[in-house]
Amino acid sequence: MFFFDVKVTVGVRVLEQVPCGLCSGPLLWLRMSLDPYQLLAGLIFGTIGWGAFSYGRKLELWKPKAIGVALMVYPYVLSQTWLVWGFGVALLVVLWFHHDA
Repeated sequence: MFFFDVKVTVGVRVLEQVPCGLCSGPLLWLRMSLDPYQLLAGLIFGTIGWGAFSYGRKLELWKPKAIGVALMVYPYVLSQTWLVWGFGVALLVVLWFHHDA
């Protein structure tokens, strides 16, 4: 039987392991942090990303759409708070210079 391990971690404690019959081996590690600053960063940058994606979709511009998707998705990938804030600010700087090109 094939297993797909999803480990939800808070800090360093493993909370749950879920087997799945679709994939072989541990391919995905879903890291969730309940740090309030990381949750706040995800909310702020996700909301700005949604706005950038909507703006790019209405004007049919691919750069704001791509940056908007990146702003909405990256907080789910990074597990350290300083990285979430750093990448968010960097993506906002990129959005500022490429929003209309």
